[in-house]
Amino acid sequence: MRTQPEPLPTTVESVVQTFVFLLVALAAIVVASYPMVTLTVLAGVGVLALATIGVLAARRSLGRRSHICIPRTGVCIDA
Repeated sequence: MRTQPEPLPTTVESVVQTFVFLLVALAAIVVASYPMVTLTVLAGVGVLALATIGVLAARRSLGRRSHICIPRTGVCIDA
């Protein structure tokens, strides 16, 4: 019994794969060139995430519920 060969990717898939590859390569170049800036940005994102969690926790402890929805995804968080 012969199996069917895997279909070739479409033009759109090829373009998306190429774009993602180039984006990852550019990110690697930026990280390698500017390690301190990269660490600073990552630290900033971490601080913002912790601050958001802290605010939601404080609101919850005060009895205020937060209902947050991410637009166009249908994802909602009750905190």
